[in-house]
Amino acid sequence: MSPEPANPPLLVFGGTFDPVHLGHLGAVSALRDALQVETVIWLPAGEPPHRLPP
Repeated sequence: MSPEPANPPLLVFGGTFDPVHLGHLGAVSALRDALQVETVIWLPAGEPPHRLPP
C-alpha cells in the first residue's frame, strides 16, 4: 500500500457562474473523476473579462 501524498491534488475551477447551472456541475464532476481529484475549489470571478459591466 502506497502512502498518502503530502499534498494531494486539487482542482481549481474558475468562472463567473452567473448563474451556476447543471453544465458547470457536470464539467466539474467530469474533471474531478477524470483527474481523480477529491478536492474542488470553485473560484468565482467578480467581473468577467469577456462581458461589458452592467
